[in-house]
Amino acid sequence: MLSGHKQRKKKNREKVVRKKLLAKRAAALRVEREDKIRIQAERRVYAAMHRKPVLKKPSESEEIAKEIIKNDVMRKLEHNVEILKAMQEEHDREEAARNERNELLESQGSINLVDKMAALNALPKENQK
Repeated sequence: MLSGHKQRKKKNREKVVRKKLLAKRAAALRVEREDKIRIQAERRVYAAMHRKPVLKKPSESEEIAKEIIKNDVMRKLEHNVEILKAMQEEHDREEAARNERNELLESQGSINLVDKMAALNALPKENQK
């Protein structure tokens, strides 16, 4: 039977050897994994380079579906254009009202921003818009 010191020394040595062995196994597995990934990538590239293009004539149903989608897209675009025109008209009306209000304030003698804000705050709420 081994003494306590020799047993600890032996266990420590076994731990060191076990760690080294695990590190070697991990390194070997890492190399294998990297090789496998590299080979798969090479196969994908090779397959992509040598793949024959699929030439297929579109069926009548596919053409009809494309036409329906095209018409739907055009309808949506026309709807969006109408919305944009309405928004532009609303913006132009608001811009004209602001310019008119600004000219009115300037004709009343309000030149700078502080004077204009004071004049606007003095107006009733419904006239401020």
